[in-house]
Amino acid sequence: MCLHPSPILAGVNQIDMLQPSNSYMSINMEDVIESQAVNDDYRNSGYSRGHVNPSGHHSSDSQLSTFTYTNMAPQDSTFNSGTWNQYETFLRDKIMSTCSQTHVLSGVIVSGFSPSKGKWLRNRVNVPDFYWSAFCCVRQDGTKMAEGRLGRNVSPYDVVTKTIPELQNILKNTYGEAVTLFQDGCQ
Repeated sequence: MCLHPSPILAGVNQIDMLQPSNSYMSINMEDVIESQAVNDDYRNSGYSRGHVNPSGHHSSDSQLSTFTYTNMAPQDSTFNSGTWNQYETFLRDKIMSTCSQTHVLSGVIVSGFSPSKGKWLRNRVNVPDFYWSAFCCVRQDGTKMAEGRLGRNVSPYDVVTKTIPELQNILKNTYGEAVTLFQDGCQ
């Protein structure tokens, strides 16, 4: 029997993902390793398992769902506990707490599309160059505000404020396709 400290999704045959499952106890680890990151990929790498969708933005009932490897990417530990954590805390405490609705999108910008390009853990898991996040806040009076952040996953670990069009342009230039984060730019 193999127990996993972080939930995995590979091989889980479950219709309702909200219901507890014991299927992780019988998963063939070769199948898991083929399709997603595992603890060994991160071990002694200097990177933490950074949440793309932060657990701290969810109620305690929902937090467990953010601990899957499909919601994680290698994040420099200093960045994870430093400037990116400060941004996530700001977003939760200063933005989300003042909005009647908040829509948050987040992701990473990979360092390369193959192990021969960019930075990779064990030639399997891409270490992103940047984490990004964008929010659209709908206030009680119906007004809206939106902005994004782009955080560098290497020293000096800066997190820069961007307008939604600026962030969309960065993502377009990175991936070669137009990106629309919020319909009508949250206007």
